[in-house]
Amino acid sequence: MKNKMKKQICSIIAMVLAVSMFLPYTCLTAEAKASYDTKHTTQLSFETLMTSAFVKQMDADVVYKEIRLGIEYGALSEGDIRHLYENMDTTIQAEVLGRLYTEGLISSYLYKYLFGGNLTASDLSKVFNATEYADLNPDVKASLGYNEALLFQHFLLNGLTEGRVSSKAFNIQYYRTNYPDLVKLYGDQLGLYYQHYLLYGEFEGRVADKLLK
Repeated sequence: MKNKMKKQICSIIAMVLAVSMFLPYTCLTAEAKASYDTKHTTQLSFETLMTSAFVKQMDADVVYKEIRLGIEYGALSEGDIRHLYENMDTTIQAEVLGRLYTEGLISSYLYKYLFGGNLTASDLSKVFNATEYADLNPDVKASLGYNEALLFQHFLLNGLTEGRVSSKAFNIQYYRTNYPDLVKLYGDQLGLYYQHYLLYGEFEGRVADKLLK
């Protein structure tokens, strides 16, 4: 009886520790009520903490569960997942991301970004809407009308690099004006602003449909 109770207590403690790893905070700081005097203010992103956890070979099911928890607790963006997968020091099996994609936990855009595949308008729906793209770009509309396939092709081949406003939900001009940090990072590489919003921006709560005061 004592051994059974001991096992139950250990299991509860283990569960509490596991859940605490995925609390919805994207960084930790040494100033967070440390039990000793310290002046350290170094912040570690959740992605950085996950990287150390995946350095060694781990069972795919364990990796899946940990990433799933990170997603559900709002601690991992799709950009973080991409970086973890591409990081040579970490081990995230392709089957794990395939499972997350099948279950709708990661987007088709991220999945195709990592493993290839022809992008569709629906993959980029957070930054592109064919009808709105036509209405917001009269010269394109005059040439292509409302032909969704041609409008999407124009967006991929021309709109991205030209910095065209691609939907009411995503206005690249507003996005650049609202966030000087991105301009400092990407400069005139306009296509990267769309990518940033897909992988990080929406997750971070960045505003792309209006100018911030």
